[in-house]
Amino acid sequence: MKKKSSYLNFNTKLPIVDIFTNMIIDKDFAKNFEFPTLTKIHGKPDYCSIKKIWDEIKANASSVYSDLGGGQHGHLGLVSTTPGYALVSAIPYVRYVHPGPLVIPVNTSIGCAKQLCEEHQEHKTLFKEMIDLEKVLITLLIQAIPSVYLHQFRNVHSNAIDQQIPAIFTRLMDDYGNITEDEFKDALQALRQKVFDISEPLVAMFNKIEDMVEFSKAAQVTMTDSQIVNLGIKLI
Repeated sequence: MKKKSSYLNFNTKLPIVDIFTNMIIDKDFAKNFEFPTLTKIHGKPDYCSIKKIWDEIKANASSVYSDLGGGQHGHLGLVSTTPGYALVSAIPYVRYVHPGPLVIPVNTSIGCAKQLCEEHQEHKTLFKEMIDLEKVLITLLIQAIPSVYLHQFRNVHSNAIDQQIPAIFTRLMDDYGNITEDEFKDALQALRQKVFDISEPLVAMFNKIEDMVEFSKAAQVTMTDSQIVNLGIKLI
C-alpha cells in the first residue's frame, strides 16, 4: 500500500487537498504542540535551562506523526541524538533526503512514467514536511534563547541557522551545561530528601531518578547500577 502523506503549507491556515488521497487535511500541525512557546532563557544558559527547552522541543516533535524510526515516536528522532533515540526505539530514525531532479528513462511507458512522477513527488513531499517542521522548531528555539548564544550556529553567508537541532543542543550542553561535582552532590542530596506523594504514579519518581543519572553524566560522575537501585529504594 502506498504511504500517505500530507503537504505542509505555512502560508495559509486553510486546508489543502492531498494529491494522492484527495482528502482534505489540516496542515497546521503546530496546534498540537504541547509547548507552542518554549521556556525562555534569561541570561547565560545552564544545564537545567538547556535541558528544559530540549525536552519541550522533543515533546513538540513527538506530536507530529512520522513513520520514521518505527513510527511510534513521531519526529522525536529529528531532535534527538542517535544514542538518545536508541533508548526509545530499536529502529533508528533516518532523515529523509531530497530525491533530486526527476529522471524518466527513455522509452518508459506512460503508466510507469506516471508512477515515477508520483513516487518522486511523494519523496519530495515527505522531505519538505520534515524540513518545514525543523524550521518551525528552530524558530521556537530562536525565540527562547538569547541570540548571542545562537550566533555560532548561523551560516556566515545566509545568516540562517542551518545546523540540525541535535547538534545545536549538544554544542550548547558542551559549552554551558557543565556541572561541578559539588553541584551534583547537592542535587543528589536534595533528591534523597524529597518526599514523593504516594498518590502520584511511580513513573514520576522514576523520571526524577533518570534525570539524576543524566545530571551525573554532565558532572562526569558515574552512578553505578547499585547506586541507582538504592536511590530508588530510599525514595520508595
